[in-house]
Amino acid sequence: GKPVVILLNQMGPPQASEREHAEIERWVTTNLGWRIACSENVEIDYPSGNDDALERFAAALPQAPAWLVVVPAPFTAFAAFTQFLARVTKLAEPTPKSAGFILVIALDAQGKPATPDAQWARYWSDFLRAETTGCATLHYTP
Repeated sequence: GKPVVILLNQMGPPQASEREHAEIERWVTTNLGWRIACSENVEIDYPSGNDDALERFAAALPQAPAWLVVVPAPFTAFAAFTQFLARVTKLAEPTPKSAGFILVIALDAQGKPATPDAQWARYWSDFLRAETTGCATLHYTP
């Protein structure tokens, strides 16, 4: 499969557990058939930060015709996300065939990835369409 870049977004400092991170990577490989070129944790509410992670993202893009941003549901910092996504898409511009995807994911009581509520999944799809991001929305299902 094609290589992909994954950026795991969250509120606050990067702290996704190794188990959660590995589960999302497994899901991408299994369900999308993509080979992962780069996978990073970033702070979604700090769009001007994340320089080191975004440098690695930019370095992997020429070999990665697809990139994926994993977003939590529920989530309400859409202004910060819009700024962050603008930064990501600007980095992806030199790779014209690069396609962007947003994976909406929830966490269960134990912190394991879970299927997001249908209302949140629909909200993300509507938001991305309204912002004309060009990104397709995917929904996590274990």
